[in-house]
Amino acid sequence: MYWTLELASKLEDAPWPATKDELIDYAQRTGAPMEVIENLQEIEDE
Repeated sequence: MYWTLELASKLEDAPWPATKDELIDYAQRTGAPMEVIENLQEIEDE
């Protein structure tokens, strides 16, 4: 998993606070690059 400012900027307008699943859903709905979705999927649930 890696994050860059470019990838992180794709979630700039995401609802906050949000669960991992909500962020993945937002990324998919807004057409974020596959790298963003893959990185979100790799985040460990707390």
